[in-house]
Amino acid sequence: MFAKIRQSPLRILHPLAWSLLALAAVAIVVALAAGGGAVDAAPPAQAPSGVTATRSADGASATLAWTPATGAELQWVYAAQKLDPDEPDTYWGRLGIDTTTVKTHEDLPGATRTLEITGLHPGRAYQYGIATRTTNAAGQQTWSAWQRYNDIDTASCHTAMAVPDAASNPGLLSDCRTLLGLRDALQGADISPRLNWSAARAVADWDGITVDQTPPRVIYLRMDNRQLTGVLPPALSRLDALQTISLPDNSLTGSIPPELGRLASLLFLNLEKNDLEGAIPPELGNLSRLQNLILTNNHIGGDGMGIPPELGRLSNLESLQLDDNELHGDIPPELGNLPNLETLILADNLLHGTIPPELGRLASLLTLALYDNHIEGSIPPELGNLSSLRHMSLGNNRLRGSIPPELGNLPQLTALLLQDNRFTGSIPPELGNLSTVFLLYLNDNRLTGEIPPELGQMSRLTALFIYDNDLTGSVPPELGQLPLLTVRLAGNDLTGCLPAAWQRIRLDLNDFPAANLPFCEAETPPAQ
Repeated sequence: MFAKIRQSPLRILHPLAWSLLALAAVAIVVALAAGGGAVDAAPPAQAPSGVTATRSADGASATLAWTPATGAELQWVYAAQKLDPDEPDTYWGRLGIDTTTVKTHEDLPGATRTLEITGLHPGRAYQYGIATRTTNAAGQQTWSAWQRYNDIDTASCHTAMAVPDAASNPGLLSDCRTLLGLRDALQGADISPRLNWSAARAVADWDGITVDQTPPRVIYLRMDNRQLTGVLPPALSRLDALQTISLPDNSLTGSIPPELGRLASLLFLNLEKNDLEGAIPPELGNLSRLQNLILTNNHIGGDGMGIPPELGRLSNLESLQLDDNELHGDIPPELGNLPNLETLILADNLLHGTIPPELGRLASLLTLALYDNHIEGSIPPELGNLSSLRHMSLGNNRLRGSIPPELGNLPQLTALLLQDNRFTGSIPPELGNLSTVFLLYLNDNRLTGEIPPELGQMSRLTALFIYDNDLTGSVPPELGQLPLLTVRLAGNDLTGCLPAAWQRIRLDLNDFPAANLPFCEAETPPAQ
């Protein structure tokens, strides 16, 4: 194994160069002895210019070209294999070296020289260098600094190292070239850790890449929290076998490229926690196989842009998460056309308008989260048809009207969160049918009437928030039979006493003193 060497013109010189340098030294000594005095210093060596290197199609050779330095009498050339493609100043020993004597500029003014370097290994990156020697009349010599050209192998995906049997796998060859073209755009200028994408490694071994299928293709692109920067490249659409794009927790900017709508095989698109802005491209509605679309925590939707109704064409979609953005406008009723949708999270945006009754057709829906928006109108009674629903969170909106009794028809519901709206009327006794609910938040509304005793049938209820309403009457003793941990009911006009069983609940989690009601006396069991 070659040792790792840092570049130095003296350490990589051909043995012939050492002989020439030795002869030059002897000449200087002789000249000093004969003349008995100092000799004019050699003119500074000028480096060659226009250094380029072109790899052959098979990667086994390269043609090096340069323009000779003025007054140079010797050009020194080398090619060294790069030890690490991500460290441009390291290499493994000499793999090819040649010398070329160049006439003075009077004879060859500005002529371009070329040299073919053979014996290179396909799929490996190289560094090429040229140094110039200049000699004065007394034999003193100076060398220029090495002029280096780095071959970063972006054009060598066809080699056996990156894509085995490239001729039989044109799809993977195309994927390799596309990804290498995206590498620098994604990883930024000062990134750590950097992506290890290089044609010197098999594509299947690259960071965040999964190769599968027959013939092999890149199907997964997963780079969570890799400190990626820059604009999300439209060229991702060239990876036409992709099933997963997962780039969360990065610093990607710009808008979502509409070209992603061409990825017919895409199942999973996750771009959450970036700095993306602009519109959600309607073209994403063409992704007929897409199952998950997650764009949470970006800046999408500024300048009044909303949710494109074309997303209602994603018939295989199971999860749509657009929360924590800047989306405006109405909730498209077309979203009710998604028969497989299980998760719909549009919370923490700037949505307004009403809740479309068409959402009541989402027979597979498990989670409906629309909180922290500016949604108006009433809750459509059609939401009572969501027989699979487990979590409904509509808090902190501008909803008004009465709470529909149809919500009591949700047999799987575990959380009903309707706080901080403008609901009026009484609490529907039908909510007592929600035997699986753990959390019931009705606080900060304008509800009136008495607390229905039917709520005592909610056998799993652990948190009951009904504070800051206009409720009247007494607290039903049936509530004392519930396994409550937190009860908040201050800010109403309640009378009577609190169930004696609530004295066992921790006071610091509740607002019993603020309710300004005493505890009822415990019932004395009848004598035997």
